[in-house]
Amino acid sequence: MYNSTHVIQTGDESVFVYSEAYQRWMLEHSTVRHVTAEQGAALVSLTSPYTQINFDDSHYVPSLMLPHQPGDRDRITLHSTSPRSARIDGSNISGYGDLMLNKGDDYEFMYIAERKSWVLTRYPTTEYQARALRNGILPQLVRPRTRVTFADGNWVRDLHLPNPSPAGYRVVVETQATWSLSVRGLGDASAHATNLKTGDTVAFVVDEQGKWKQETITIDMLLLYSDKAAQRIGETQERSRMLEGLRLTNEALENSRANFRVRMVGLEMVPARDHWTILDHPLSDLRIDEAVQKRRNELRADAIYYEGTEAGCGLAWINRSDPQTSAFNMVGTGSLNCGTTVMRHEFGHNMGLDHGVSTDDTGGQYWVGNSRVGTIMGGNKIPFYSSPNLYTRHGVPLGVEGEVDAVRAMNEFSATVAAFR
Repeated sequence: MYNSTHVIQTGDESVFVYSEAYQRWMLEHSTVRHVTAEQGAALVSLTSPYTQINFDDSHYVPSLMLPHQPGDRDRITLHSTSPRSARIDGSNISGYGDLMLNKGDDYEFMYIAERKSWVLTRYPTTEYQARALRNGILPQLVRPRTRVTFADGNWVRDLHLPNPSPAGYRVVVETQATWSLSVRGLGDASAHATNLKTGDTVAFVVDEQGKWKQETITIDMLLLYSDKAAQRIGETQERSRMLEGLRLTNEALENSRANFRVRMVGLEMVPARDHWTILDHPLSDLRIDEAVQKRRNELRADAIYYEGTEAGCGLAWINRSDPQTSAFNMVGTGSLNCGTTVMRHEFGHNMGLDHGVSTDDTGGQYWVGNSRVGTIMGGNKIPFYSSPNLYTRHGVPLGVEGEVDAVRAMNEFSATVAAFR
């Protein structure tokens, strides 16, 4: 399917798998070429689709640039055991400035011929607890993603983002603390701080001008489960299922680089009505249930998700970004008949998405999943929504520019939904 590099040498083995969906052969595995950092710095051409460049005390260079003309979908892994840091030149890496390789780090890059650039497919993350940051000051970033966690007993009033920082670097802030916090360092010195509150997961990114900006907004969701579901598996287990569904939804949004995350503002039990036998029934009734809607308004929930014991797996109203859009339709449902990944699929419908397609040409109706690779709306086999900017392990795009791009559709709609309450 892709014209990757193959110079077959004695002892090499390559394995290919045939894709019925694409009617092409795809590379499943190939011999890895191991080279030292000095050899890697001099690489002009590759001899295998998989190359690993090793940095150690005996083989070290202070900087490295990836080859400019590799084969399509060639991959390079950088691995370091050296105590010294090395710079990875970002001039031919899509979406990033220079990267730093430190001891214990592994980076993987894949060359995308149609983009004429390398994309970063695997990279390390730095984890911080808020209480470990002196005066809330985040140290200079050395990895593309940093995650900072807040909670009661693990809290500071202000988090200061480091300036300057390389383009494309992200900081993800998660808080379950009772008290709000402020994130500072956005834009220029006059920029206002961003305030976060309990349940928030917000990402910040460095733009091409080297300025921090808030990358994600928050959609608030009221989670409901029926008394019958609680009776069937126990209330503790049912609440755990709901929280796991929310976690998987946010995981998929982060994987897919969506510009929003979902925050739970309530997790409550509701009585199932006697006539609720299929999911259509609670799906319709919850939109007009006075007690539920009153509670929704009190909590300022943009959306509702319900889980019960009714027949079916999942069902949701489809919203779309047009003049007819209304909070009235931001309701999704699931059942104990199926697993906890149902929430991310039904929430996709609430965000305007249709099911998956098995074609590259949809007539411009890009709010669909990709059934050939099993994205969330196209079979729900992998934790990604369709996007032409993301790839499978075989290098296949998860979407098609202008045709199959669920992430674009949700990103265009998210601000409208976040303003419902």
